[in-house]
Amino acid sequence: WFFFFKQKTAYEIAQRLVGSEMCIRDSSKGAASSFGLTSYAPRMLKRDMDPGFYVEHFVKDMEIALDECKRMQLSLPGLALVHQLYVSLKANGGAKNGTQALLKVLEQLNNTQIPKLLLSLIHI
Repeated sequence: WFFFFKQKTAYEIAQRLVGSEMCIRDSSKGAASSFGLTSYAPRMLKRDMDPGFYVEHFVKDMEIALDECKRMQLSLPGLALVHQLYVSLKANGGAKNGTQALLKVLEQLNNTQIPKLLLSLIHI
């Protein structure tokens, strides 16, 4: 939903964020559980960009993988896209952030920011 901020009102965004909290809670148990969702999504919603894994290290790892793909003549366009997004984050001062700081790039691409006021509605 990050790509559609411009078309949403503040109320609609707030409703989505509250829905996101419920989705995170509902997906934290059972077969639908996801470490990434339960660990990083709350941090992103609270704008906590402290590193668990540094962006600069993630970029380096993706470059190793992309080099190996090139050597093997494999095409992984998803990896290439994610690499470019994280390179942008690194170039804009995010090298020492955690990987959840990808949120910043998505906000820049859409010329918007999740309002902190709306984030205060979330109690994850």
